[in-house]
Amino acid sequence: MSRSAAWLGGVLLFATACSDRLTPSSAAELLRRDLPADPITIGAGDWDHLVAQGFLRHNRRASFENSYLVTPEGEARGLKKVIERGPGSVTISFVIHVCERVPGEVTSITPLQRGAARAAEVSYVRRATTPSSANPLVPDADLWSACDSTARWPARVVLVRDSAGWRINRPPVFDEPPRIQTQYEYDAVGRLMGARSTATFAGPPRDPDGDSVTVHWYAPGDTVPQVIAAGPAGFRVAVNHLILMGRPQSEHGRLVIMDTWGVADTMDVGVAIR
Repeated sequence: MSRSAAWLGGVLLFATACSDRLTPSSAAELLRRDLPADPITIGAGDWDHLVAQGFLRHNRRASFENSYLVTPEGEARGLKKVIERGPGSVTISFVIHVCERVPGEVTSITPLQRGAARAAEVSYVRRATTPSSANPLVPDADLWSACDSTARWPARVVLVRDSAGWRINRPPVFDEPPRIQTQYEYDAVGRLMGARSTATFAGPPRDPDGDSVTVHWYAPGDTVPQVIAAGPAGFRVAVNHLILMGRPQSEHGRLVIMDTWGVADTMDVGVAIR
């Protein structure tokens, strides 16, 4: 091998080693590129005023869920309708999207290893973006307070090294909500003695990165979880209801799904008795 060829090989080897190293600046660049912005919203209170300004449209003949609609003028100023559905109920509210929290500087990098696989836990801060202009839906004081660019929101993320380079490790998710059924137990004279609700998941949690996932179930009042076997056919968890004055009480448990790197998602399994 000639001396120039040997020197070129050394340069290529050095460049490869440098590109493999995760630094605060390279991690911050990756987070800014690949992490979605976290929207900052302010609650919109006076619906009648929004209607009068032309940002909402009210149709008294429509169903409750569709009785208020955001106009194009409202959408242009960040007004959004939020619909929350619960057991036998629907709630609507309105929020105003005023700015975003975006990744800022990286504060620490902690290497992680699982066998031959490499990763790193990255701590960083999010900062609010500055609004481009005043918003007629929001008082100036509230707008600049919500979008204070000097505020810092600590956050953490796991980055994984694969053949293509460093990437963000995504949390596992539940694709579908569970189906919940409640069974009641009565004594010989018809008095309610017990109630048990079962949440049935049609399939296991899904990990977008293909990592293995463990499922932990915290029953109501428990601080020690049960490990749940979540196979292809799905799984079930159960909630026992407290009976007071002859009536079952609402209860909720908590499911925590965690991937290989400890990145988790949480689902509250609530059973409301009305």
